[in-house]
Amino acid sequence: MARSPRKQQEIALREEELLGIARRLLLKKGVGGLTMERIAAATAYSKGTVYQHFGSKEDVLAALARQSSLRRIALFERAALFRGRSRERMIAIGKANEVVYQQHPDYFISEIVINSRHVRERLPEARQAELRSLQDRLFAVLLGVIRDAFAGGDLQPATDWLTPEKVLIGLWGISHGLYGLWNTDLPVHEWTDDLFVTHHRLTNLLCDGYGWRPFSHEWDYDATVRRIWVEVFPAESAQLKKKPAGRVTIEAADGGAADPV
Repeated sequence: MARSPRKQQEIALREEELLGIARRLLLKKGVGGLTMERIAAATAYSKGTVYQHFGSKEDVLAALARQSSLRRIALFERAALFRGRSRERMIAIGKANEVVYQQHPDYFISEIVINSRHVRERLPEARQAELRSLQDRLFAVLLGVIRDAFAGGDLQPATDWLTPEKVLIGLWGISHGLYGLWNTDLPVHEWTDDLFVTHHRLTNLLCDGYGWRPFSHEWDYDATVRRIWVEVFPAESAQLKKKPAGRVTIEAADGGAADPV
């Protein structure tokens, strides 16, 4: 029997609630400490209800990765449509990443855990294939903008070695590397007090080095950022609090003694 729209909505909301609890448990206790029993204990639902949504811990991990991937893809696809030069469109995607981080800082840290090879290999093959498909979709957005830059003449690297994929490696490395560093005890907070301004400036320097025009001295990319917030992310801009990003840490790598979230 088909479920009514109201019933489907209730199920979707319950699943979202369970994933939120699972993500917090993952950050507190690590992969080893995330169990179906602990998820159930942290809710008003029975373990059987949890199993109605997810068949195993691995199923939960895959669902967490899917949830964050879909959110990022939706924002990236919207950002890539920004009306501007190719480099401006890439900056818009960078701001989309900022939105994800500010709204869901736990996504970045849990993704580090879930995307590690030893965790991914535990997932059922069907789930791995689904996540690879989402990853391909995400990278297709980024590579599409970069290839437009090559094709349109905005990006004219000095060497044939620099392919769109290698350009992406550098941009992705700065973004996720910097956001990852922000959530460690390394002294990055002593070196800079604004994660997002630092990311914007470093990305511009890298793009200048790639030969991606217009160069920083030729274009007001701060004005581009202001346009992006107004034209692409007005609702998100209104919601986000303008303050330095906080840190989210993994409290236990392989389980711990403290209990429910």
